[in-house]
Amino acid sequence: MGVISKKKKTLLSILVLVSLFVLTFYLCSCDTLEELTSTAVVSEDNGDEVAETEEVQENTQDGTDAGQEPEDTTPQDEEAGEENDEQDTTEDTDTQEQEEVADSEFGELTIDVYYADSQAQYLVGEKRVISRENKLMDALFELLKLPTDTDLVRIIPETTKILGITVENGIADIDLSQEFLDDRFISDTVDILLVYSVVNTMTEFNEIDAVNFFVEGQKLDILGELDIKNPIYRRNDLIAE
Repeated sequence: MGVISKKKKTLLSILVLVSLFVLTFYLCSCDTLEELTSTAVVSEDNGDEVAETEEVQENTQDGTDAGQEPEDTTPQDEEAGEENDEQDTTEDTDTQEQEEVADSEFGELTIDVYYADSQAQYLVGEKRVISRENKLMDALFELLKLPTDTDLVRIIPETTKILGITVENGIADIDLSQEFLDDRFISDTVDILLVYSVVNTMTEFNEIDAVNFFVEGQKLDILGELDIKNPIYRRNDLIAE
């Protein structure tokens, strides 16, 4: 009986040790499994964070690239647009200047030519359309024609011939035939209107400020009682209102 009890105790001790070993192994296994699980979770979280970081970096890079592209292209586009606008403006300006030059050399021009009123006291302008190409000569030729208004009087003798006209520094030198003197109506008042009918007509042109009179190539200094040795400037006070 003593021997059996002793064996039982020994067996019980072995069972206890085995149980303790199994329990210890189980506990160690649980701790290891928990550590592995935590590690896996941490790794997964780290992976997610890395993925998110990479995605943010990619988005940032894309945004940077997208932001940089306009900086690279927009100034070039603006420069190209400005160059095109300048080129278009230059072309338009050149075209306009060419048209203005063409208009200034050719086509027609409307001016006033001046006749005496019926009382021979004032000058009255009548509209005339003349050629731009020979505008100065044409204006003088219009003065030789009868006025449209029958109440007006032509005062430059119709027998007058226009021998030449030159313009320099705003002064027009007009050379007329001897008939300008010989066939005119002799009167101090009419002489004034005669001179200024020519002067006011010629100063309708922007390039002419005053007029010198020549007869058969000789400078005319006196017309009746009128001193005209100096250039004669326009007188608007002689124009009827």
